Amino acid sequence: MNDAWLDGKIETIYLMNENLNPFKIDTQVDQGNVTLTGKVDSDVEKQLAGQLAKGVDGVKGVNNQLVVVADGEHADRQKDGSSFMDKVKAASTTASVKTQLFMQKDVTATDINVDTATGGVVTLSGSVGSDAEKDLAVAVASRVDGVSKVIDNLTVSAEAAHS
Repeated sequence: MNDAWLDGKIETIYLMNENLNPFKIDTQVDQGNVTLTGKVDSDVEKQLAGQLAKGVDGVKGVNNQLVVVADGEHADRQKDGSSFMDKVKAASTTASVKTQLFMQKDVTATDINVDTATGGVVTLSGSVGSDAEKDLAVAVASRVDGVSKVIDNLTVSAEAAHS
């Protein structure tokens, strides 16, 4: 197996795992042997990263040098308690909702602002042309993966009906 391929495969697995921050874990692969460095929040994350790397076909061994940092030491924790990954999930959810709204021919998506808070709470604001368009926008947003609740701050405006 090619070391670069293994490295990419491991990093992709970390990226897809919602329990790990792939931007805090560095992988080096040399002749099938993986070395993990970086900082994680817990022993569980350290063990998970090691086990996931070991499970990749072609990996001969894993040298897990990840360092567990105490609460408050992790640079990706924000003052509001959210992590970098929380922000990534929120941005992804916002993009998914916006995409689904744009796919609806009966919704003027360009006039709808979408904001996602931690936990998948989506707020829709802006103007729409009718109550039916407003209801459709809320329904579409509520069906998107990752959305736990939709806060409807949309207003019905005659101006929006003509745009």
